[in-house]
Amino acid sequence: MGVGAILACGSGGSPSNAPSPSNDAGGDGASGSCSADIANGGNCNSISHFGPLVTPTCSDDAIPSGIGGTIVDGTYFLTAETFYADVCPQPPMSGTLVITGYCWQQSADGQAAGESTTASALVVAQGNQIIVTPTCTASGASSNATTETFTVSGTTLTLFTMNAALGNCNPDYVSVYTKQ
Repeated sequence: MGVGAILACGSGGSPSNAPSPSNDAGGDGASGSCSADIANGGNCNSISHFGPLVTPTCSDDAIPSGIGGTIVDGTYFLTAETFYADVCPQPPMSGTLVITGYCWQQSADGQAAGESTTASALVVAQGNQIIVTPTCTASGASSNATTETFTVSGTTLTLFTMNAALGNCNPDYVSVYTKQ
């Protein structure tokens, strides 16, 4: 769920193993819900943009893959973003991710379109993969399920979003979040 992961325009299906409970998030400055009955197009949560601005970097290398780990509940700030493609957005961005069990809520700002967005999703970790099933997305964003790999190292959660292999219109990218 990098800054663009659940806000992306990609394709995918609904995983058969997505969690079924609605997992309302609380605390850590987030109010909202991961329930499937949240209407798309508006604010999905009330997370404030309190993360630092990050200037993305670009790479011509192949995108790496995550190795897994134990994802810990909490509030995470985007601390690095690397794009792997011919398309390389350069404007600074910020992102805040609040994880409460299966419920992941995100707020992002400063994207290429200059917009602020919020999103919520149910997320299941299996090995080194997370299956992201959006329950609320910003207007015009994808509501399709995606699969990403991840790595947890100390207080850092790194998300590897491989869009190109899925025929997605967004570039591949790696988002690094640091737990606060």
